[in-house]
Amino acid sequence: MKPVNIHCHELPPSEVIGIVSTEPGNDLPDTPRISMGLHPWRLDNWRERLKTIEEFAASGKLQAIGECGLDRAHSSAPFDEQITVFEEQAELAAKYQLPVIVHCVRAVPETIAVKLKYPGVPAWILHGYNSKPQLLQDALRHGFYVSFGPKAKPELIELTPPDKLFLETDDSNSDINILYRTTAKLLNRNVNILAREIHENYVRIFT
Repeated sequence: MKPVNIHCHELPPSEVIGIVSTEPGNDLPDTPRISMGLHPWRLDNWRERLKTIEEFAASGKLQAIGECGLDRAHSSAPFDEQITVFEEQAELAAKYQLPVIVHCVRAVPETIAVKLKYPGVPAWILHGYNSKPQLLQDALRHGFYVSFGPKAKPELIELTPPDKLFLETDDSNSDINILYRTTAKLLNRNVNILAREIHENYVRIFT
C-alpha cells in the first residue's frame, strides 16, 4: 500500500502518492496529482491569477484547489479580502467538483462558515492543523478532513478519527514514511493498517 502525502511542495518519490501544491504563475509539477490555489499570504493580482486556476481546473489538470484559506497571523491582506478570495476558490471547487486543501491560521470559525456557504464542494481538508483541540473538534463536527505534519501536537492526532485523517510533509524535507511510523506508534496501530485507512480516505475523495 503506497503511503499518501496529501500536501507537499516537491515531487514525491514514485512509491508515494503525493498531491503537489503550486500557485498560478508557477510551472506545473510533472505529476497528475496537482493542487493549485491562491495562498492567503500572496493575494496580489488575485483576480487574474484566479482565472489561471479555473483554466487548469476546467482542463482537468487539477486534483484539488488549494492551498487556500484564511490567516489572521501572517497575511498582510485585509481579512475581508482573504474571505472574498477564499470564497471565489470555493466556488471554483464546487463548479469543477474538486476538494479544497485549506490553510487556516486563527480562523477556524470563519473557515467553517465558508464551508457551510459552499455545500457543493466535495471535500475540505484542513492542512497542517496544529491549533486548539476544541477548534479541531468543531471542524471535525462540520465534516472537515484534517491533515497533520511532522510538528503536529500528538493530542490533536489522537482526537482525529481514522476516517478523517491525513498526513503530510508540507514544505519540509521530512520523510513521509517516518511520519507514518511515528503516527502509528502514537496511535498504537499497525503502520500498514494506518496506511490503508489513509489510502481509503484518499480514494473516497479523489476517485
